[in-house]
Amino acid sequence: IYTSGTTGYPKGVVLSHQNMIRTMQRGTGALGIKPTDRSMAFLPWAHIFGQVCEVHGLVYTGASAGLIEDVTTLVDELSNVRPSLFFAVPRVYNKIYDRLNEQLKEKPAIYKLFQKGLRLAKAKREGQSLGAIDSFILFITDRLVFSKIRERFGGNLRAALSGASALSTEVQEFINDVGIPIY
Repeated sequence: IYTSGTTGYPKGVVLSHQNMIRTMQRGTGALGIKPTDRSMAFLPWAHIFGQVCEVHGLVYTGASAGLIEDVTTLVDELSNVRPSLFFAVPRVYNKIYDRLNEQLKEKPAIYKLFQKGLRLAKAKREGQSLGAIDSFILFITDRLVFSKIRERFGGNLRAALSGASALSTEVQEFINDVGIPIY
């Protein structure tokens, strides 16, 4: 397999069939991928992350994938395919995060609630106990804002996966805190 060469000259690496099989066994087992799972395939299959996750991993487990013709329709297609798994590179998550923040900033009251909800979700995720008022605010934020974000991902995600480069802590925490576990 060869790198794209976007950061220099393309480089090649030899991966054995045994390497791919072990990757499938460990990765799909750790994620608990089942034949009933569905992905939204839009990554290039020549790229190792797309190949491992969307080709070999799904075939190995008997899961399925919705194929999209044009990546610019990704958000619209998510509601049609309703994937339970979402494989993407950090750039995709960053774009979703930036676009969502821009849209919410146009509605100051909702954006303020969104920011407060993220802080409370993070505190809860980190093991802090929330008082009654904060728990209620988090509940309302989840119903009014976070649930709509999850719905934009098709409303059926049980896991999102990021690979091929580093995902920023800020974006990773955002995805987790709106209720989508990301690995």
